Amino acid sequence: MSLIASESGELISLLLALAVGLIIGFERGWNRQSEHRRFPESAPEEDHTVGGIRTFALSGLLGGLVALAAAETHALVLAAGLLIFGAVVAAAYALTSKQSGDYGTTTEIALLLTFILGVLVVAGHRLEAVAAAVLTAFLLGFKAEIHSTLARLDRRELHSSLQLLLIALVVIPLLPNQNLGPWNSLNPRVLGLLVMLIAGIGFVGYFAIRILGARAGLLLTAVFGGLTSSTAVTVAFARLGAAVGLCGRNEQRLADARVRLEQAGARAVSTTAADVRDPEAVTAALATAHAALGELDTLVCGAAGNFAAAAQELTPNGFRSVVDIDLNGSFHACRAAFEQLRSTDGSILMISAPQATAPYLGQAHVGAAKAGVEQLMRTLALEWGPYGIRCNAIVPGPVSDTEGVRRLLPGEAADRAARIVPLGRLGQTVDIGAAAVYLASGAAGYVSGTVLDVDGGGGLVGSGPWNALLAGKG
Repeated sequence: MSLIASESGELISLLLALAVGLIIGFERGWNRQSEHRRFPESAPEEDHTVGGIRTFALSGLLGGLVALAAAETHALVLAAGLLIFGAVVAAAYALTSKQSGDYGTTTEIALLLTFILGVLVVAGHRLEAVAAAVLTAFLLGFKAEIHSTLARLDRRELHSSLQLLLIALVVIPLLPNQNLGPWNSLNPRVLGLLVMLIAGIGFVGYFAIRILGARAGLLLTAVFGGLTSSTAVTVAFARLGAAVGLCGRNEQRLADARVRLEQAGARAVSTTAADVRDPEAVTAALATAHAALGELDTLVCGAAGNFAAAAQELTPNGFRSVVDIDLNGSFHACRAAFEQLRSTDGSILMISAPQATAPYLGQAHVGAAKAGVEQLMRTLALEWGPYGIRCNAIVPGPVSDTEGVRRLLPGEAADRAARIVPLGRLGQTVDIGAAAVYLASGAAGYVSGTVLDVDGGGGLVGSGPWNALLAGKG
C-alpha cells in the first residue's frame, strides 16, 4: 500500500483523520450516555469504560500520524503501530470488562477500525475512509433496529436476501461489460443491472411492509379496496360501453388506465389529474368530465391511501392524510357531483374496506376513515334520496389478480388466505366489477344506503385470522 501524501495535504489529512474519529466517537458517546439515562441505577459513579468521543477522535488522529511516520521511514512502523494500539485496546478491554461485567467487543472493534480509517485517510483514500466512518456510525446507532429486523426474518426470507446479494455481488460483476448479439445491441452487464433493479424494487417493497411497517409506508389498498377496486369497477363499466371519466393524482397511472379502458371497450374516456383532498380541484375535474362526456350517471369514490402503522407510532400527519384522502375526498367528490346526479337520478358508489367494521392491526387510521365513509354513504342516501340519488358502498375482500395481493400474499400465503374465506377462494376483479354494475343499474333501482360485502364471506370469520396471516403467523 502506498503511503505517500503531499506535504501540502498532510494537515488536511490529519484533520480528516480526526474527523473520522469524531464521527464514530459521537455515536459511541451518545450511546453510552443514552444507556445511563435509561438505566440511571446502573450508571457508575466513575465511568471506567473505554471509547468516549475523545478516545475515538484521538485514535483516528493517531492512525494518521502513524501512517505519516511510516511514509517517512519504513512500512514496518505502520505494522508496529497497529500492533501496539491493538495491545492497548485489548488490555483496556480486559480491565474494564471485568469491572463493568460487560464483555461486548463492539466498542473495541470500532476503536481498531477508527485507527485503520485514520491510516487510510493519510494514505489518500479520504472519501472511502469518511464514507466507512459514516456507515460504521450508522450500523452502531441502529443496533436495536437491526436486531429487531433479524429477529423477524424467517428462513425463506433469509435465503431470498442471500440470493439477491449473490446476484448483485457475484453474478453481475462476472457478466461481460460489452455489446454482443445482432448489431451489438445487447450488453449482458446492463441487462443484469436492469434485472437487479426490478428485483430490488420488489424486494424493498416487500420488506417495507414485512419489517419496517409505517416507516416505509407501502400501500395496502390492493388488498382491502381502494385503487384496485375502483379500477375493476371502471373496467366493468367500460366493457358495457360506458363513457368513463377518471380523476387521480398520478398522470402516468391515468394514462395507463385510459389505455386499459379503451381496450376494454369504453365508448369514451376522459382523464384529469387532480388531488381529491382539494375540493376546488375535484370540482374542476368533474366539470372537465362533464364537458367531455356529458351528464354524470354514476360516481365511484375509490381514492384510498394506506400504510401499516401501530397507533402509538402513527403521526398526526399520517392519520390526517388517510382521512383526507378516503373520507374528505369522498365528500368533496359527492358534493361536487350533486347537481349532475340530481339531474340524471344518478347513483354514488363508495369503495369501503373491512377495517370500517372490524379492527385490524396497524390500521387505526384506515378503520376511522372507512367507518366515516360508510356513515357518509348512509347519510347521503337519507338526505339525497328525495332528489332521486341512490348511494351504496362495496367492501371488497382480497382480490387475487392484483399486484397488491401477489406482493403481500405470495405463494402459500395466498393459499392460506383462500382457506380463510368460506367460499374457499380469493376474489377476482370481475367479482368487484359485477357487484358495482349491479348497484349502478336499474336492477338495484330500489337499493340505497346498503353496504355490499364482496368477499366470499371472508368478513364473517372476523379480523383475527387475517391479522395473523398478514403478520406471518397464519
